[in-house]
Formats: sequence, C-alpha cells, structure tokens
Amino acid sequence: MPSSIAPAVRAAPAALCVVDLLIVDRVDRRALPLSERQARLAGLVQTPPGLQSVRFLPEHGDALFAEACEMDLEGIVGKDWAAAYKLGVQPMWVTMKNPNYSRQEALGFR
Repeated sequence: MPSSIAPAVRAAPAALCVVDLLIVDRVDRRALPLSERQARLAGLVQTPPGLQSVRFLPEHGDALFAEACEMDLEGIVGKDWAAAYKLGVQPMWVTMKNPNYSRQEALGFR
C-alpha cells in the first residue's frame, strides 16, 4: 500500500551504496584499474540523501574486519586495487564474513 511507504522510509531509511564505476557517459571503464575507477567515482558521486559511495581502504584489513564485526556488519571484501573489472566472482577477491552476523539468522539465511 502506497500510504505505508512514507512511514516505513522514516522508520528504516535505505540507501543506494555505489561500489564501482563501470560505464559512464556510454564509455566502458571496466579495463581501468579499480583504483582509477574509484577515483573517478569519488569525483562523480555527491552525497544526497539515500546515496552513498562505498569507501575502499587499501590497508589495515584486519582492523577493518574487526570493526565490521563490532558494528554487526555482514563482513568485508578485499579486491586487487590494480585489477580491471571482470564479470563474476574473481579468485583474487577475499571475502571475510562475520561469523556472528545477527541479521542472517533473523532473515533465515543460515
């Protein structure tokens, strides 16, 4: 029901998290290294309500993972900063999942 949308947005606002820049102005950017795509993305994305750019931190992965667990986030993903974009999950990606992530159980994902 449309009348229930506005209260739901106020109670639990959502945001679109922009992770990567693959195509802009009809130009394919996938061959560029992740570091360059991220720099270009940072120059394009402002921070209006409901839009967030995902931060990439090239160092301190263990501390970042500990903080993600402390915040009850699902986990983190590590990617090669110099790599071009390739479709699908890549073997050089490192996924670290929070073993105590509480929302998975609530949503029935375990």
